[in-house]
Amino acid sequence: MRLPHETNARSESAVVWEQFLTQREARRVRALSHAAMLRDGDEGLSPAQLFPSWRFSAIPPLASAAQSALADAAAVSPSPAQLWVALIPSDVLPDPAAAMRQPPWIFRQSLLERAVDGVEDTPHHRLAWALAELDFYGWETERRERLAWQETPYCPSPEQDAEAATLWASWFSGNPWGLRERWEALFLSPTIRTFRGVCEARRLPRSVIDRVTDDLEEGFFYRLIGGEGTPGWAELAARTLETAGPVVALAAALPPQAWDRLARCAATRGSWQDSCAAVYTELHEPASRARALLKACQQHPDQLDAWMDLHVVRRLLRAWQLAPETDAWTIISQNRGRARGRLRALIAGSQPDALLDKMMGQAPIEQRIQAHHL
Repeated sequence: MRLPHETNARSESAVVWEQFLTQREARRVRALSHAAMLRDGDEGLSPAQLFPSWRFSAIPPLASAAQSALADAAAVSPSPAQLWVALIPSDVLPDPAAAMRQPPWIFRQSLLERAVDGVEDTPHHRLAWALAELDFYGWETERRERLAWQETPYCPSPEQDAEAATLWASWFSGNPWGLRERWEALFLSPTIRTFRGVCEARRLPRSVIDRVTDDLEEGFFYRLIGGEGTPGWAELAARTLETAGPVVALAAALPPQAWDRLARCAATRGSWQDSCAAVYTELHEPASRARALLKACQQHPDQLDAWMDLHVVRRLLRAWQLAPETDAWTIISQNRGRARGRLRALIAGSQPDALLDKMMGQAPIEQRIQAHHL
């Protein structure tokens, strides 16, 4: 089974060329209009109008921080091809080579490869380009990083689910040595098949594939036991919880004591401290911002995904100022991936009893485990 983020799109997200043009034209007109209003100092635009595809738009402090970041959007310097793809009127775009249904980003990529000059490079157009790109990638984030996870089918298998639940209880009991044969009978074969498939897709030599597959079979169970640090079975448990839909599922699984650590790290480290400072502009000390973030997260843990959206938007705008041709989806996936990794680490390091309770609530558990290929 493939994880949702490993697929390009849900089938119903694919569109025909005419649908793509309709969506693109609405985005283009809206971005040009909003950019003109912003440059004229019009304060009547709501965050929901500027950021309709991002989840922070309904949360005033986060929306205000995103809106402030737009002040630097005119400093971005998109290439002539990027301006053309986003802002040229749709009725002059060349028809695609293939008329099949495709995800919107594939149509966009084909246009970028055939782009020509045609849109004047002005501060108005730069801001409109940034607004249009943010809107497009907000919907892509919603589609790839949320909806796809929610719509992945996990079919129950009562006998195998019961067996998997029993085996998990043994991992959490601290006495897993007697379950190796049963665990490998349930999970080793699908793991080997997936692993070999990945190796073959990368065109590794057959001799290499055979050797590393033998190593995987030998170390499969012992990797889950682990050595120093967090054991592999706890990491797998956190990833299994994630199949319910990151980031909300991970936030719901965080133990109470982990929120304090999360808030302190976010308010004091890396680029996240800048995002926190942009929200809590009246608080000048990192410790004060950490306390404010902790309170917000404890009151509304379901808003953690909106915080991540804000951080991603700020990172995109910053990247576009430095190198506008940087792949936007790479920035999104890297920042979301790092944040999810930190959340999983906090969950994996929590008390076994609390983690077991969360695991037992994941049905069907056997297929959710397999989804992460162990």
